[in-house]
Formats: sequence, C-alpha cells, structure tokens
Amino acid sequence: MLMFITLMELAFVLLWTIYLSRKCLKSCVWGGVICKIFVLTIMLPLAFIVGGQLSSLFNTGHYIEVLTLSNMDAYKDVGPKVLLSSTLIIVICLLATVFCAFFPKKNLFGFIHWPLVLICLAVCLANPHGAILNFGITYQTYLKQRSFSPDAKMSGLQQELYGQDSTFNNDFDAEKIMDLRNKSIVVIFAEGFSAEWIDRFNSYKDLTPNLDRFLSESVYFDNYYNHTAATFRGLRGQLTSSYQYRGGYNVKNNGLGQVNAENIKKSLKGRLISVPQILKANGYHSYFQSAHTMKYQLNLMLQTLDFDSVFGAEDVHGSGSDLTDQQIFAALSGLINKDKLKKPYFLGAYTVGTHIGQNSSDVKYGDGNNVMLNTIRNFDDAFGKFWNSVNDRKDLVIIFTADHAAYPSDLYNDTFKTKREFFIDKIPFAVWGDGIKPDVLDAHGRNSLDFAPTLLQSMGIRHAFNYFLGCSLFSSDCPRQFEYITAIGDDFVQTPELRLLKDNNSDDKRMIQKIRDFYNMSEDQHFL
Repeated sequence: MLMFITLMELAFVLLWTIYLSRKCLKSCVWGGVICKIFVLTIMLPLAFIVGGQLSSLFNTGHYIEVLTLSNMDAYKDVGPKVLLSSTLIIVICLLATVFCAFFPKKNLFGFIHWPLVLICLAVCLANPHGAILNFGITYQTYLKQRSFSPDAKMSGLQQELYGQDSTFNNDFDAEKIMDLRNKSIVVIFAEGFSAEWIDRFNSYKDLTPNLDRFLSESVYFDNYYNHTAATFRGLRGQLTSSYQYRGGYNVKNNGLGQVNAENIKKSLKGRLISVPQILKANGYHSYFQSAHTMKYQLNLMLQTLDFDSVFGAEDVHGSGSDLTDQQIFAALSGLINKDKLKKPYFLGAYTVGTHIGQNSSDVKYGDGNNVMLNTIRNFDDAFGKFWNSVNDRKDLVIIFTADHAAYPSDLYNDTFKTKREFFIDKIPFAVWGDGIKPDVLDAHGRNSLDFAPTLLQSMGIRHAFNYFLGCSLFSSDCPRQFEYITAIGDDFVQTPELRLLKDNNSDDKRMIQKIRDFYNMSEDQHFL
C-alpha cells in the first residue's frame, strides 16, 4: 500500500512539473529562467524526497525514520547493495523530473490539464501518511531532537514528544507505598541477576540464604522485568527511566564501551533528567561506587548523570584491577559506617562478579564445578556480610535490584532448567529499612523503567521536571505502555508474555516508532 501511495506521489511530481513548466514557458520571455528556478528549488527536492522514500520502502519495507537521518554519516555501513539500489532509485526520479521539465512535447503530454493535476494532488494528499508529508514530519522531529536539551521551560516539548507530566503522585495505593522520606538510600545494581537465582525461586539449597532472608524482611516486587540490556543501557535507563539505542559494545566499534570520553560526554550529557539531578534539587547528595576503574567507559557514562562523585576501583585498593564482589561490598560498608558521605545521600553501586563467564576466587558453591553457581553464592556471601555490618542503622534504606536479567546462555539454561531465548527475565526489586513492613507486591509484568518514579515517589518527591517513560509501581493508572516493553537496540518485546513486537502489526508499529523516536532524544545520534 505504501509503495502504491509513493508511486502516486511520484506521478504527481512529474505531472505538476510538466503542467507548471508549460505555464512558465508561455507566460513571458523570462519563462525559461523561471522554469529552471522552479524545477531546481521545488520539483527536484520533491523528487529527491519521493525517491528516498521509495528506496527506503524497497530496502526496509517502511519510510525513512528519524534514526536513519541521524545516522546519515554512516551511510557506508548499509552495504554496497543497499547503497547502489538507493542511489539508482533516487537518480531515476531526478532524471524523470528533469525530463518532464525541459522536454515536455505537446504531442506526448497533451493529456496534461489542470483537472488531472488537481485530482492527482488530492489523491496524494488525502493520505496523511504519504511519502512527502511523512518525510516532512520525520524531518521536523529530527530537527527538534537534534537541538534538544533539558530545560524546565520546555514542558511543552516534553508533552509533545511523549505526553509525560512531571508528577509522581497520580493514582496510587496509599496503604502499600513505602515511606523512604529523610532516609539515605543505597541501591545495589547486581550484574545480570535474574530473580530465579534467589533460593525461594529455584530448587537449589542454600545458594542465596542471605538474599532470601533479606527478601523476607523487605518489600519485594514480584513479576518485575528488565526494560533493556545490557549494563550501559540498564544503569542509565533505570536512573533516567529511559531507553537508549547504543549499548556498550557492537560490531561497528562505536558502542559506549568502545569510544572516548569526549564522545560519551557530547552524546549523553544533558539529554535527560536523572535521579541524581532530581535528588540534588531536593537536598540530597548522590554517589556511585563502581567495580571498574575510572578509565572504564561505564564510569564515564555514570558521570554524565550528575552524581556528586563516582568512585572507581582505584578509590578502594589503588590498583588498576576491577573489584571483586567481596571487595566492593567491603568498600560500601566502609563508606557507610565511617560516615564518609554527606547525608542524606543516594549511593548506587554496580557489582560485576556475577557477569557471564566469571568464576569466584573466594566463596564457591558445592563442589565448585559450576562457575555460575559459584559467582551467585559468592555474591550472596559478600552481600550478607555487608548487610550485617549496616543493619542497625535506622536512617538507612537498602535496595537490591539488577542492572538487567541474566543472559540466557547455554550454561544458564542448563543450570536453572529453562529454555529462555530473550535477554529478558524477572529481576529482583527488594526494599529494606527500618519501619518498612515486609510485603510482596505484584508488578504484573511491569519493568525497570518504573524504578526511578517508584523510588522518588516513596522518598516523598511528588513533583520534579523529568522525561521519565515509566510510572511508579504504586500507581494504578499509567497513561503509557512503555513499562511493558523491553527494548534492546532494534528488538522490542512485550512482557510478561515475552511477545516480539512486529512492524507489520499496526499497534506494535506505533509503539516501536515511539521508542525509536525516543532513542534520538535520549542520545545525540550523530555520535553513533
């Protein structure tokens, strides 16, 4: 259907060119000059647009998208076949327009009259999603997002892009909501940690006894999924309630883990509103303890979120090696118990010991033959020591969650007797602290886009300018559906059904397009 509409618009461009060229030539002695100006400034650009849309339909099945315009600098990456076919289609459209403008012989084009031109125009413009109009809308969105920067005066743009307001107190269950006001918050983002790694959700004995006890004393959100993967997307996404296109590593060598600090700063800094920014405006200090050294790009990305301080591995042991889980939890204990942080504070921490392919050099599980179980058992042991060292502090709240779910490797599926294919799973979200009544709440398949608004609402922050895509898990009516969509690059999956969204489904296509548009807002795509 789109191909038919686009061909009709090409016919309109050609007929309109013939008709107006004749009018120009007959009008006066300057007709030839006017005709050339008209063709060069109006008709050829229109032909170029239609040709571009035709080539996009031919190669991808859909019109040019905002992301396509953002990545024009990387045109060589599409491959010679796509590049050649696109160029050929555009050149044919341009040559056809030039021919119709300067060689309109009467005996060949005698049927061209104004009624036919108007009918063709009406047919083309009757569909609001035609090639020319669609490109105009896409290009306008591209320009807006290219020049985008957060500003509290830009609430109109915020509403226009995806309809978010700046409050966290839409309808919610007042009896269920946690009271985290005036508390210091510690959030543990465990590397690739699926919920079923915890004893109560699997058949293993004493794999995670400390985490199991922690959950029994916490508010725990069950049926809660990761909204993206892997770590670069997962950490930034949860701390800004957002999606981003670029992850840590890719075959083009332009992932966030593969580029320099300047690239990361220019592409990410100032694009979104983060939890640390909102907390700073409400009297909190914010810190992050990473398991990596400060030279590692993940820490450079974290710095773009405006933490007061990001601590690296060298801040703990002074060397250039990553922290083990035992080391990072010991470091967290020191930061908290020695009162090294200004209160009240938000302290995030990323542990790397459970990363796929790792083994534990400290605590092992059973006979130690399963490296995955070893890392989980070691994490639990380190977490238990940390928790025991701080659990008498009345002003402290500990949140345990993950940067994303475990990667569904063969070892993972064999170990936990699953057949999971997607990089998507239930992840833990447990909140512990003095005065928090233990409870299990059903998230009903919602995802970690809801982490930031849930946290802020529980901390008593009801209004804050933001670009969050998620809603508080205590909210009963979220106006968007992003909290049920996990987006990993070009793949989009609906939870909890784990259904892959498809471009040929109209509802799916609308949601996919919204996310792709947000990718451009989340990161300056010119640095891809």
